[in-house]
Amino acid sequence: MAHFEEILRCAGVDEAVDPQTMVVPFPGGTNVVALDGDPFRQLHVVPEPHAPIDVTELDRSSTTIETLRRKRREIYDQLARPDADPQEAYAKRPDMTFFGEKRYFEIRGLSLVGMPGARVKVLRDRPGGRKEEWALLQVVVVDRKTVKLAIRHVQVRDAAGNFVLHSKKPCDPDVECAYMNGVWTPQTNIAFDLVSSSPAQIDDRQPSVKEQLAQAAQIQDPAKAQFPDVVNPKKLRDLFIGLKDGKADLTLFMVKAVGDLKNTVDGRTIPEDGFSLISDSRGHTTMAHEAGHFLAGPDGFDGKAHTSETGSPEMLMRNGGAGWKIPLQITMKNLRSFFDRKKGG
Repeated sequence: MAHFEEILRCAGVDEAVDPQTMVVPFPGGTNVVALDGDPFRQLHVVPEPHAPIDVTELDRSSTTIETLRRKRREIYDQLARPDADPQEAYAKRPDMTFFGEKRYFEIRGLSLVGMPGARVKVLRDRPGGRKEEWALLQVVVVDRKTVKLAIRHVQVRDAAGNFVLHSKKPCDPDVECAYMNGVWTPQTNIAFDLVSSSPAQIDDRQPSVKEQLAQAAQIQDPAKAQFPDVVNPKKLRDLFIGLKDGKADLTLFMVKAVGDLKNTVDGRTIPEDGFSLISDSRGHTTMAHEAGHFLAGPDGFDGKAHTSETGSPEMLMRNGGAGWKIPLQITMKNLRSFFDRKKGG
């Protein structure tokens, strides 16, 4: 049987679901998919009548296909480096898309299309002029949504009274924002706009800060309270709410470690308060993962914190470590709905 395949992994095609699905950005954007299982080019690939999408078959030597070939080679060369992120390498592992007699189709959205999407059918001629459906692709067309982002390094006082970074592994906010967009934008047409990267200074010499730190640490004498090495965002919720950037929807705070005295994590988000803490143990997609918690909101994914407790390592929102893949069903139901909730609120 014929079936569709993604050309660039984690770029908006869910080939492992039934029916297969694709996301196309709007306006003016396109996405490209391969069709396997038609070596003699006898199948007809057509959108359903009046579907607001345009489907164009591309020659293997077209500029678009050559550009995708080159981009694939660049990605795989990067993933072959010794310092490559193992989860990214798994999620974007090479496949056989450009081998065999495959056909390639570029799909453009003519207007917005929600779930379940506009249908692209693969039809086979049958005796008597009848056509049999051999494959189906559902195409969702989405507009660009933007999240205003702040990435702030927490600074604390050292023994000499000078402000120093709490994190021992500082990041480049511009690079991190670009990396987040590399995960999110091709799959969801959601982009993050870095509006601030100024440091967040916590002065534990101030009585009000001392009181908050003492309460969080359950210390009777505020004079003995200090900002902890391992930061619990819920216990210091009010402190971080006061440090959020007013221009941002989501503020990411860079700290040395996140969690409590027994367990540490790469990051933790308080969705209803619009902030996350990111630790030095973070992975390449930790910030993208925590942004997913923010967009999913307090109720998460059908009442769960993650999409799966034991999901595939390629999934961004699985428990136990952030991968890359964002399925379209989750995108539309849990993540892009943030903007409707924001508008309603």
